[in-house]
Amino acid sequence: TAVMDNIRMEKVTVHGNYRVGGLVGEGTGEILNTNADDINVTGNYEYIGGIIGNSNSKLDNINLNNSNINGQDFVGGIVAYQLGSANKTTKNLTVYNSNISGTNNVGGIEGAIASYGSGKHEIYNSTIIGTGDRIGGVVGDNAGGSESNYRKVVNCEIRGIGANSRTVGGIAGYGHSKISSSYIQNTKIISNGSCIGGLVGENDNLSLSVGNNYAVDVKIEGYNNVGGLIGNAKTTISLNFNYLSGTIAGLNSNVGGLVGT
Repeated sequence: TAVMDNIRMEKVTVHGNYRVGGLVGEGTGEILNTNADDINVTGNYEYIGGIIGNSNSKLDNINLNNSNINGQDFVGGIVAYQLGSANKTTKNLTVYNSNISGTNNVGGIEGAIASYGSGKHEIYNSTIIGTGDRIGGVVGDNAGGSESNYRKVVNCEIRGIGANSRTVGGIAGYGHSKISSSYIQNTKIISNGSCIGGLVGENDNLSLSVGNNYAVDVKIEGYNNVGGLIGNAKTTISLNFNYLSGTIAGLNSNVGGLVGT
């Protein structure tokens, strides 16, 4: 356990197999007030993050710019997998001008998060690519229980490029519970598979509340279950005070301006 504060990193290259991060491979402490530029992290297997790989840490005020993060499963611009707890929260995380790529559970900021990640997360001018499932502009897999509030995705491309890449969303590939006060603009969410949404590709089995969100000038394409906000809601959904502009296209069935199915 360690506290890392006021860190400046630039022109760093890191390579490994499992649990690989630009700053920390696996950690349980705190990473605060960190600015990272031109960080190149690659991993042959799982838990590959621009700042930290496998994490149960407090992450606050971290910026990543002009970086490339590549791995297999659980790949994130800042953190690959965040367990989270009441005092191990994630907030004020921002990614600029970066490329994040992997197979499953790929996110512009977090590959996957289990809990306590409801603080501000923003990503700009970046590309997020997955060849498998659960790919998101902010988080690939948010099934663990973290509300998605104060998310921003601007000028990004989020793509599932596998033959049947599914569960792809502008904010979360696989979502949970609530999305509010979030904004996505001038962004493409495109996949060859199903469950593709402007905010969330597919929700878990709990009810979903979606309110006070903006999706502006988005382009959304998929196969089945394609929606301007939600691809596949799976269960009860509440939509209130949301704005959408853009184009939504599906090659087969269950295609809707707001919700696919």
